Amino acid sequence: MGAKFSIIDVPEEVTKSVLEHCDIFEILSLRKTCHDIRNVIEDMKPRRVVASNIIFDETRVLFNLFLTNTNCPMHYPDGNFIGVVYEKEGDGCSVRRQRMSFEQNPIVKRFETLDFITAACNDFETVLQTATLKSFNINLQTDLPEGVVQRLQTLLNSKPVEYFATTIEKPEQVMTILPFIIASEVLNIRNPHLEIMDINGDELISLVQWKRAKRFGTDRIRLEIPIRALLHLEKCDLYFKTITSEMLALLKNEFLKIPHLNHFQVQFDSFPDQDSLDFGPPLITSCPSGTKKNWIFSIPETDQFLSINIYSVMVNLIRIEGCHAKEKTSPKYNKAVDFYDEILFEE
Repeated sequence: MGAKFSIIDVPEEVTKSVLEHCDIFEILSLRKTCHDIRNVIEDMKPRRVVASNIIFDETRVLFNLFLTNTNCPMHYPDGNFIGVVYEKEGDGCSVRRQRMSFEQNPIVKRFETLDFITAACNDFETVLQTATLKSFNINLQTDLPEGVVQRLQTLLNSKPVEYFATTIEKPEQVMTILPFIIASEVLNIRNPHLEIMDINGDELISLVQWKRAKRFGTDRIRLEIPIRALLHLEKCDLYFKTITSEMLALLKNEFLKIPHLNHFQVQFDSFPDQDSLDFGPPLITSCPSGTKKNWIFSIPETDQFLSINIYSVMVNLIRIEGCHAKEKTSPKYNKAVDFYDEILFEE
């Protein structure tokens, strides 16, 4: 009988090459085969950059992963896609996994005594052990049990995230997960319904997560936030009930002084004292929503300009490089401003 073979005898480069062609769930399956393989995987620490989307409702959890640095064929959006659905079945659950959203025969397993939320959290925890979490999107279609919140807190407290988004059904859910996120540069809060949701931003702007963020955006959410609480951001996309000439003048003055302020977009319901603006005569042009009022200001000690654009329900403040804007009346300038107006909040 030949000598006993061990995975540790395989050349390191060969093992690395094998692991590079495995997705996260395949790596997790390999870890369970024997101690030698588990130890090799833990020593090599194969990493995948992951975009994670989790949807919680009353009877199921949808867990989608997008692996962005794998050698596997590209599915969606720019890496390998894996989707898992954990669904309540009696006292247990079923787990349905598919590699592509259009796959006809997904893998299905059933657990008689494991509840669906625990099963989802177990898999999320093991995924985080072998992945770098680039973005995390959690959709709360129901309130999470306190035990689940505490478990997510433990997991996320040790995992930096570049981009965090939460979709909520009611204002108080904003604070369910956000306080546990660390090192997020981009924050996004979404409302899945057509009806606008009003949120008081006092708790939000007190968070260290808010103060560390560079970009912030909302979708169908109307916030109450002091203008000065926004000045650490590079970009933001907000919705205010009312904007005033004093608020806009403050933003203008800060854009001229603070170099990191780049692009602020503020939707509003009313702008009652718009005629009180003392920016001088605007350049008025037509646009799909009616008319646009535009002002351009040189930013001191730079070759940059500040473009302020007022539409019927929105204000844009945009920092423009000098090569894009020469003179206020130049057709090239107007073209540049129109181009910048089309830039949406980047995730």
